[in-house]
Amino acid sequence: MLFAAGVAAAAGTVLGVKAEGNIYWPLTPEASDGTQTPSAILFDEVAPTLSPRVVTVSINIVANRAALIWPPGVTAEQISTFETQLASVANIAVRDA
Repeated sequence: MLFAAGVAAAAGTVLGVKAEGNIYWPLTPEASDGTQTPSAILFDEVAPTLSPRVVTVSINIVANRAALIWPPGVTAEQISTFETQLASVANIAVRDA
């Protein structure tokens, strides 16, 4: 899986997939390019690079709710919706530890 160029993210960051290029980006709720829908969780920290790079993402897992990193400003209602989307899009069940 490719992760966006020029972007840093920590392990546990919830990701969306930008339709153009099929590249993972941090979840961006206000977008309309595919990154507004959660589709994976970043497995390890990534630093910004000049070009997209290969990363490991998590799907088909049970995720610890406390370990997930959501975009700043998202509401509890949005998080609940995003967790439902993670379950349907990526087979990720979000649970308390």
